[in-house]
Amino acid sequence: MFGVNVKGTLFASQAVAPTLVQQRSGRIINIASVAAKLSRPYFLHYAASKAAVVSMTRGMALYFAPYNVTCNSVCPGTVDTKMWEYLDEALGALESRPKGEALKQRIGAIPLGRVEQPEDVAGVVTFLSSEDSGYMTGQSLLVDGGLFME
Repeated sequence: MFGVNVKGTLFASQAVAPTLVQQRSGRIINIASVAAKLSRPYFLHYAASKAAVVSMTRGMALYFAPYNVTCNSVCPGTVDTKMWEYLDEALGALESRPKGEALKQRIGAIPLGRVEQPEDVAGVVTFLSSEDSGYMTGQSLLVDGGLFME
């Protein structure tokens, strides 16, 4: 979990850093998770790895600021992907619930009342990669339908 979520994020940022510093502009957008801010049972390792991504994002924002490079992270919630299909089944087995119940319960807690679509996350990433977000750095944006509010 840490190898992919933490080291992968760090190594990808290190790979692009020389180019961004040399051109004195750019955007680093890390993908974290609402789990970084709102942990759940059975997700300790995942939540800790995504919290590390949020923390690295802040540190990178400070480091890259003098080079006009912004660094932010996106924290998706319950996204309608194969991962949530797997999680619904795995959580159901752990909690002796039928398939679909874990996801139904999670959606029931979302104020907007629906599962998140990949396009919901893509729109925020598009914004963060645009000039419209040029004065924004070190932030972690929750894209979770209101599940967790700061």
